[in-house]
Amino acid sequence: MSRLISPGVYVLVLTLIAGIWIGISPFVLQTQASASAWSSSTINDVATGAVLMVVSLLGIGSQIVLALRDLVRSDAEPAS
Repeated sequence: MSRLISPGVYVLVLTLIAGIWIGISPFVLQTQASASAWSSSTINDVATGAVLMVVSLLGIGSQIVLALRDLVRSDAEPAS
């Protein structure tokens, strides 16, 4: 019996949420002035958040592709 959503997807979704928060936190918490150039800490936060978001989205995408592949393979197998 296979699960519809694997436990790893939950971790990837939490990583995606953390990446979104890290990316927008300088602006939400107003540590970055709205009319000035970005500080080095803001650049670091946005870059780190972007990396986390990209990695988690790639992981979620690969989980979906692999799950669909398994569904197609199990559907193509003859019933015993």
